[in-house]
Amino acid sequence: MGLLLFAEEVLAYHPPRRGLAQVYRLAEELARVQGRFLEPDYLLAFEHLQRRLHRRSLVVFFTDFWDVDSARPWLRSMAALAPRHLPLFVTFADPGFWRVARRWPEKESEVFEKALALRWLEERAAMLREMRRQGLHLVEATPEEMAWEVVRRYLDIKARSLL
Repeated sequence: MGLLLFAEEVLAYHPPRRGLAQVYRLAEELARVQGRFLEPDYLLAFEHLQRRLHRRSLVVFFTDFWDVDSARPWLRSMAALAPRHLPLFVTFADPGFWRVARRWPEKESEVFEKALALRWLEERAAMLREMRRQGLHLVEATPEEMAWEVVRRYLDIKARSLL
């Protein structure tokens, strides 16, 4: 297991290694991560991986996009990575949007909130459909389900001999 943290630049890289010591190293690195609201440089990250990963690898991306437009640079950059490695896109399902979308509005402001939530969910569903249509492997799960869903998808990929 290895780790590449990036935003507008590569922040940290730990090459893949086996063993519990590596798991602890990566956990410590991840515990120090501070989220940033900016568009990361996916192409830079993919090129970094291409130079360092020599064996076909499952590359798991924990990231999120607000809409199709913000996903386009990532999708374009996938061409640099996908032929050699197997990318898995992991995104967080936000239960708050679903609650707002399902709730019956009682005030005028709630009508607008519901309309915005429904629109965002529709755009997100369209974006994820497009990614699946392009053959990308995806996991969309709530934070509580995330670890299990990623492990489940990994086991599915291994069972289908995709690596």
